Amino acid sequence: MSVTTEYYFNAPPLDLPALAAQLNQALGCTLSPYEGDENDYFARFMGMEFSLEPCDLETDGELEFEKFAYSLSFRTSWGAARWRPIQLPTLLCVVRVLQDRFEYDGMLVYDLDTLLARYDKPTFADRLSGTTLDDFPAHLTAVHSRVP
Repeated sequence: MSVTTEYYFNAPPLDLPALAAQLNQALGCTLSPYEGDENDYFARFMGMEFSLEPCDLETDGELEFEKFAYSLSFRTSWGAARWRPIQLPTLLCVVRVLQDRFEYDGMLVYDLDTLLARYDKPTFADRLSGTTLDDFPAHLTAVHSRVP
C-alpha cells in the first residue's frame, strides 16, 4: 500500500515547465517530465517520489480541489515505507518554502481524502488549527493529529 501527502496550491499563471523550473531552483530538486509527459513532473527527493501536476480534481466536501491549479505530492510505496516518518514533515518544509518565497496559498491533504491544513494569505495560518509554519513544532503536531 502506498501513502501520499499532497499540497494543492495556486501560483501565478505559469506553464508547468516554468513552474517546475521555479520549484527546482527554490527547493534544490530536479523535477522533470516523467517519461516525457509534460503534465507530470517527477523527482526523487529525500528518498521519496515527488511529483508536480496540474490539479484536475473535483471538490469533495471540505476538500476544495477546484480552487487550486497545481499539486505537489510525496508518495511512499510499500517498499519505501521506511521514509513515512519524514514524509509529512518534509512536505511541510516544502510548503513553508513556497509560502516564504512565492506566497503560495493552498491546502494540505493526506491520501486524497483527509484535509490536514488550509493556508490562506496574508497570514498563512492554518484555518483548522490556527497554527502556522513559523511555529513548526506546534504546526506539525496539529497537522499530524489529523492523519488517520
